[in-house]
Amino acid sequence: MSRPVSITAVATFLWIATGIAIAVGTALLFPGTFLDRMWEYNRPAHAAFQTMGRVLGAAFIALGIL
Repeated sequence: MSRPVSITAVATFLWIATGIAIAVGTALLFPGTFLDRMWEYNRPAHAAFQTMGRVLGAAFIALGIL
């Protein structure tokens, strides 16, 4: 029995979202790493996330793990 294409598409989207959440959380917890280059694409988001502190970084990592 083959898997429907829609299931594969949703699973792929969720894997990508997990990776992004973990990358953003890591960048917020450990500033000054190579991940800081991603903020060049969305500077307003970086400014907003930094005002919330390191707690938000931990929350993003927890979201990625869940």
